[in-house]
Amino acid sequence: MHESGAHAGLAAEQRSRLRDVIEGHVRTGAVVRVPAGWSGGSADLRGCDPLTTDDRLREALVIIWRGWGVLAFVYAAVGMILFAGVASTLVPESALPFTIGIGLLLAAVATWFTGIALNRTSPRRKIDAWAQERKRQLDDLVVTGRFSLGPGQPQPTSVAQAQEMADALFAHELAQAQRAFNVHTLFWIPMQYLAFVWGAIALAVIVIGAVQAMS
Repeated sequence: MHESGAHAGLAAEQRSRLRDVIEGHVRTGAVVRVPAGWSGGSADLRGCDPLTTDDRLREALVIIWRGWGVLAFVYAAVGMILFAGVASTLVPESALPFTIGIGLLLAAVATWFTGIALNRTSPRRKIDAWAQERKRQLDDLVVTGRFSLGPGQPQPTSVAQAQEMADALFAHELAQAQRAFNVHTLFWIPMQYLAFVWGAIALAVIVIGAVQAMS
């Protein structure tokens, strides 16, 4: 039961599809380069090429967001602009804590549902579609006697052993595919969980505003 050229092609295609499931929807992100040991202050960066490597400086990479995780910040920023900045021209100052709280609560709701859609629902749909096709392909290879783990790997000596090896391979690949979950992050936090941060800040601002209004 040696792997044929056609089987090798199918295996390569499936590995490519698995990579697409894990990485295909993570196309954006931001990286900030700072000199090692830099602790603050200002620097004149005029004329600097952010992509140029300077051998005289050791650079540290700080990942700010991954995928669409930046949307969590955008939602909060828009909420503050509308419900703090714009609202300050429309409502009394004493009412601002309440409008700010409402803006942050709306940002929390948007962050939660967007994060769930991007980090859970969409990956699950892709993984399920890939897994169904991959399982069908492996079962077909076993039944037709063409299953193999590849050159240099132990080869099955019976259909039962081939099925056992195929099941183990499928379980391993499925576990790898789970990496597609929670890839849209802001400061390494899956974006949907930042909804709790915005919500907590909103409630704190509202409580502070209520206390000030009663004093």
